[in-house]
Amino acid sequence: MRLDGGPELFARWGRRGGLARFITPDIYFGASTRPLRELAIANEARLRGVPIAEPLGAMIEAVAPGFYRSAFITRALTGMTLWQFLRADDDAVVRAHVVELARHAIDTMHNGGVLHADLNLHNLFVSTAGERLIVVILDLDKAQLFDGPVPSGRRHTNFVRLARSVRKLDPDRRYLDAKSLAILTVS
Repeated sequence: MRLDGGPELFARWGRRGGLARFITPDIYFGASTRPLRELAIANEARLRGVPIAEPLGAMIEAVAPGFYRSAFITRALTGMTLWQFLRADDDAVVRAHVVELARHAIDTMHNGGVLHADLNLHNLFVSTAGERLIVVILDLDKAQLFDGPVPSGRRHTNFVRLARSVRKLDPDRRYLDAKSLAILTVS
């Protein structure tokens, strides 16, 4: 969407996971602080130099007393998720370069004191900045901030989560060979 005279925006509507998604896929109960918390974390992550989509706001829609749906709003990016990119680009050199960019983005996030709660191939986004490719991190919904770099044990947990995502999406290692998988997920 685009507002008159403003940048192109992207609104990511909140979606529930787990079993709750079958009952109420987009409605939350309680104080509507979740999208505001994500906005605060995203703003702080950006200030710390973490490569993310530029956060621009949050939208909260009350649907009944104590119930709401929400959206997180960022500046729109062109590109695709890392998983989409890996399946679309068959140039091994470009793939290896993008995997290294993704690892650098993750290391920058961890060194900046941001722990992602759901690090997976869909939350790493490949985009362009002028003539070069970049990787940004998406969905800081349940992320945690640390005063210093993320402790090594917590980083390891993030990499285990990412490796699980890779095994689930690419069980035959058709798109990520052992070397690329190690670059991306070994802590």
